[in-house]
Parts: sequence; structure tokens; C-alpha cells
Amino acid sequence: MISNSRYWSLMLLIVLIYITGMFVTLFENDSAQFAVMAMRMVQENDFLSLFKGPEAYLDKPHMHYWLAALSFKVFGIHDWAYRIPGILATLLGAYSCFGLGRLLYSQNVGKLAALIFMTSQTIVLGAIDVRTDAVLTGFTIFAIWHLVAYIEKNSLLHIILGAFGAGIAFSTKGQIALLVVGLPILCHLAYARKWKMFLNWRVLIGILIFAIVIIPMLYAYYHQFDLHPETIIRGKGNRSGVFFIFWEQSFERLSGEGIGKNSPDYFFFFHTFLWVFLPWTIVGLIAYWKKARALVMSKFKYNPKSEILTLGGIT
Repeated sequence: MISNSRYWSLMLLIVLIYITGMFVTLFENDSAQFAVMAMRMVQENDFLSLFKGPEAYLDKPHMHYWLAALSFKVFGIHDWAYRIPGILATLLGAYSCFGLGRLLYSQNVGKLAALIFMTSQTIVLGAIDVRTDAVLTGFTIFAIWHLVAYIEKNSLLHIILGAFGAGIAFSTKGQIALLVVGLPILCHLAYARKWKMFLNWRVLIGILIFAIVIIPMLYAYYHQFDLHPETIIRGKGNRSGVFFIFWEQSFERLSGEGIGKNSPDYFFFFHTFLWVFLPWTIVGLIAYWKKARALVMSKFKYNPKSEILTLGGIT
């Protein structure tokens, strides 16, 4: 393990790179477009409606735009102000990686996890070319960390924080957030044989917190779409925003409706991983292989010194 002084020197250099990237002109397409959508909220003082150009925007929930609009309100309308929520969410994700690594292994593993996270190509790019993914990633890792801590410690505080993080992630990108949070947690529960943690009054508190957190997003959808059935989205009227975010969003993404149709690529996630995890791709593939092989060799027998949360999450 590298010394503390060298470690924090590296982290300081990485943070300086992030700060430098704040002042780059916004990239065209998504980041510039999303910044304009948040700016419109501020200029028109309408935080319940999302518009992409002249069209009402249904595809993604409101949280990313609200955070960007809040930053514009506080700091003024600048490229760097738009990036502040994404960078803060990235730092939250790094700290959550540290917390999760420390919980599952040791403090040194947690520190390395945070370093790898902060230097991965897609995380650096996501903090400069800010879209919804920076906020989604930060709060997703935060949710996973605290939900695993709840499973291990049976702590009310941890399930409250985990539910809060899951609610923010869901309010940022919809159902994909619950999938990304839920699959690793289910893998961890299955491997550790701790299904009884579901049968606990604290889970009801967590569900309540999650519901409270997503209420503002649901109300905004209801206000813009459910109350205005005359609004036309992709040639269709009478669209329910609440029904969309709970049900239709996943089917539209699977069918390609609203995001363009591409030829099927069954290796899309694999070759995407090869570049998004640079410069750690080879290390990641080796670790994945060793973890999967050890699991098979043990015939999936539970080992308290091991975990498959990361293996299941990546898979």
C-alpha cells in the first residue's frame, strides 16, 4: 500500500484536474443541452416543467436539472456552475467507494477503491462532460454502501441513508437506478444468506423514506403531463408522467423509442467496460476472473471473508 502522504498527494492532483475541467466550455449535445434546460428553469422561474427546445421533455426525471438550476441560482449562469453538482456527486461517489471497500475488506482497500474510482476514464469524463450520469453514479454508490451497511449492522440510520440515496438516484434517471442498486444488494443477500433482513420493520422505514424523496419528482411529472393530456410526446397525447417513470420508461428504452434504434450488439456492455474503466481495465478483468473462479471452485459456499456484491454488480 502506498504511503499516506503519497496517497493524498495523488488525490489532491486528481481533484485539481477536476477543478481545472470545470472551466472548459461545455461540450455540445447533451451537457450543453441539459445546461440550457436547467437555465430555462431559472429564467422562467418554473421548476416543475422540463423542455428540450420547444418540446416537453419526458425521458429523464428532474433531479439533475434541479441541482444544476440551484447551482445557477447560487453562482450565476456559468459553465463551471453547471458542473458543480456533478463534481460534488462524484466526490460523494469516491467517498462511498472508500466506505464500501472499508466495510467489505479494509481501510486500505477502501482508499484504493476511491483512488481507482476517481481516476477511471468515464468518471473523469463524466465530471467534465456532465450529464445525468455523474449524479446517478454518486448517489447509486452511496445507496449501495449504506444498504450493505444496514445488512451487516442492522442499523436504522444506514437504511435511511441508503433509501435516501436510492430515491435521489431514481429521481435522476428512473428505473435503471433501482436496477443498478438492487442487483448487487440481491447478490449480497443471496451469498450471505441474510434474507431475513428483508423481514424487519426498518425496511418499512426505508421504503417510506424512498417514497418521500421521490415525491417532488412525481409531482413535477404529474403537473407537467398528467394535468395536461393535450401535451404531445413523440406523436402521442394523453401521456401520464407518473405512469411513464414507473412503467413505460424501461419498455421505451428496450424498444429504442425516443433514443433512436441501433443494431443489436450483444457485447455492448463488455466493450464499453474496456474503455470506461481505463487505465484499470486489465486489473478489473483479472480481478473479475479471479473472483468468479474462486466462487465456482468453492461451489458458492459462503465465506465470511469474501463477497460477491462487486461480482454480481459488474455482471
